[in-house]
Amino acid sequence: MTRVVAIALLLFVAITASGCRHPAIPTGPGAVNGVTDPARLPTAYTVSGFVLTDTQAGDVPVDGARVDTNVGGTSTTLTNGRYSITLHLTSIPRVVEFLASRWGYQTVKSSVTITGDADIDLHLTRLPRYTISGFIFEESNGVAVPVPGVQLYCDACGEYGHTFAYSDDHGIYSIEGAFEGNNTLLVKKEGYLAPVGSAPDRSGNQVVSAIVLGSTRLDIQLVHK
Repeated sequence: MTRVVAIALLLFVAITASGCRHPAIPTGPGAVNGVTDPARLPTAYTVSGFVLTDTQAGDVPVDGARVDTNVGGTSTTLTNGRYSITLHLTSIPRVVEFLASRWGYQTVKSSVTITGDADIDLHLTRLPRYTISGFIFEESNGVAVPVPGVQLYCDACGEYGHTFAYSDDHGIYSIEGAFEGNNTLLVKKEGYLAPVGSAPDRSGNQVVSAIVLGSTRLDIQLVHK
């Protein structure tokens, strides 16, 4: 009798366990109400092209530009200005926003209808740049005496930013590639205090401000320690 009961219990456990198993419910892209629809699975499309800027000589490639989309994917242009992005879309046609940006250029946004693999060129406009120049001096008996070898640093100037310049033997300096607006200059020379009229920036460095609306002259006075 005991043996019969034991066998019956084993059969009950086996039947119950098999009845508790549920089939896996599909999830993720292409799954609708737990059912995978092959037509809704993402398809990869390649979008490539060039990032260009207009010059007097015509369109020229922009290297180092970043291209992003609102559906994922990013690319940085090569030296020839070419980019390539893979888009994973569940259906086409699909309107996709492309955003192209680079230091020194105005960011551009473009909406494009994607119907498959595509070649799409994007155009950036170069921001105007100007020169900041001037005379660095110290006052001695009412006379402005030039100070050579003064180091100037402009974080936002130059082709890629982080630009250094030095005053010459006549105290003259020049910094290329300044953008319109407020540009701050960090001015240093051993044995001198911070420039007259300077103010601390966010990092506590004493800087002088140059309001640039075109090529700008900014003379700077130093004082011996």
